[in-house]
Parts: sequence; structure tokens; C-alpha cells
Amino acid sequence: MRFSIPLLALATLSFAPADSARAGGTSPIVAEIVSFKLNEGVTDDEFVEISKASQAFVAAAPGFISRQLSKGEDGVWTDYVLWKDMESALTVGKAFPDQDFAPALMGAIKSGTEQMRHQYVLWQME
Repeated sequence: MRFSIPLLALATLSFAPADSARAGGTSPIVAEIVSFKLNEGVTDDEFVEISKASQAFVAAAPGFISRQLSKGEDGVWTDYVLWKDMESALTVGKAFPDQDFAPALMGAIKSGTEQMRHQYVLWQME
């Protein structure tokens, strides 16, 4: 395997710990990772727009740090959200289905393909 960055230069890069100080809290940062496929007929652009409808709710939620939405070549999407702690992730997760945007978002996702997990971030590189 060939790297575009020489290994010596790689060793000098800044690595940031994912600790409570970075998130402004006392608990470890939590990654909420949701993977799924879309229903037939839902285009990538349509789903991105549907997802954007949840932006204001998620961004305003206490404990929100960041969010990314990606799609692999296999058609599996990943919604990756960082929260300052597990309590924040779980609290927002409970309120999420009751929001106005939720029916359209959940309606675009192929039933039975969803997988959600929460993991503590032990290390992070920027």
C-alpha cells in the first residue's frame, strides 16, 4: 500500500483526544450511528432534502456536536451524529419520532434495514 503522506510527516500530525473537555461536559462523547437503505424510488437528492428538514431540531438539541450523512457503494446510508454524552443522545432519540419531519424521513427508509447503535468515542483525529 502506498501513502500519499510520508510516514514521518504522518507522525507529526496533531491528534486530538475526544475527552469531556472537547465536548464541554463531564461525560464521554457518544457517536450515534444509524445505518439503513432507502425505499425503491427514493433518490439520493430527495433523501438528502428530506434529511435537511431535521436540521433545525437536531442542531438545537442540547448536547449536539456534529452530524454527517453518507452513502456507500452498496447502497447503505449512515447517519453519524456526535453527542456530548449518552443522556443527550437518548433524550433526543426519544423526541425524534414525534417531530413534524419524522414521517417523511422514516417513510423514505426501507423497513427492516435500520440499525442503530451508540458508541463512546475513545479517540478522535482532526
